[in-house]
Amino acid sequence: MSASRTVTWLPRIPKAVKIGHIPQRLKSPRLDFQRARLEILRRMCSTLFREERAEFRFHRAVELRPYVERLLQFGILRGSEDPYTKEMVDWWIMDGDIREKFFEVYVPRFREKEGFGPFTSLYFIQDDPSEGHFHRGVIELNGNPYPPIVIEQMDYSHNLLNVLLKNAIYQQMSNLQTQHASAK
Repeated sequence: MSASRTVTWLPRIPKAVKIGHIPQRLKSPRLDFQRARLEILRRMCSTLFREERAEFRFHRAVELRPYVERLLQFGILRGSEDPYTKEMVDWWIMDGDIREKFFEVYVPRFREKEGFGPFTSLYFIQDDPSEGHFHRGVIELNGNPYPPIVIEQMDYSHNLLNVLLKNAIYQQMSNLQTQHASAK
């Protein structure tokens, strides 16, 4: 697989691509602008598959998410033997051990998942003024071993106080109904 063959399908990206209303220039020091944007996304994709949860600038995480989702779809639908899927995984995931992990761990994990929903979650993180003015985001693969970022609400309906209040309200309502029925 030659490098020129790998790059032929890549789209041409204008010099200042707008993300939202602010033109973004994703740069890498030793590469021209057209190639640097994709190299940055490749590194981010490899980082996400290596760590299963990664923190990036929010607009870059938003841009990365569709590429990761599509790569997982190729792995699930076409399998590891498909040449196009292998080429995509080889290009987007830079480390060999992570490529093996992609087909051995991630694809079976999401193949067993019910439905064909999103495979990643994206969260906005509040800014820390000491870290600069960029918004931060966390992108993670669903089903990762880390604790959840957003904690689900606890169910307190069976708490003793709530049970007593519910029964008191029920008794009060039944008393009002019997009084209303006897008044007629």
